[in-house]
Amino acid sequence: MVNTKSGESDTSSGKEPNAKRRRRDPNALHTKTVTVLLDSDVRVSGNNPNVVLMPNTIEMAQLKKPGKGQFAKISFTSEMTERDVHKTLRFNFPLLSYKRR
Repeated sequence: MVNTKSGESDTSSGKEPNAKRRRRDPNALHTKTVTVLLDSDVRVSGNNPNVVLMPNTIEMAQLKKPGKGQFAKISFTSEMTERDVHKTLRFNFPLLSYKRR
């Protein structure tokens, strides 16, 4: 057995699986929190038109309120196509149903 520093584990013994080698189930659901930002929620910097300013924490908290319809927890799989993701987002956010992008 090799001496290790405190906090390190000996992975050469084979008792603990290496996290990098574990394979994930491709059909497993991954839940993500999604916030939709509208054009009215972001601003362009007055000094540099290439800089977009995000909402501050207070404004983001307002966007995440249930009545706004701009925040949800959505489940995705790694097998989903781009079209499936668009369809899921449009289903969960009705305000996106009329957007082209």
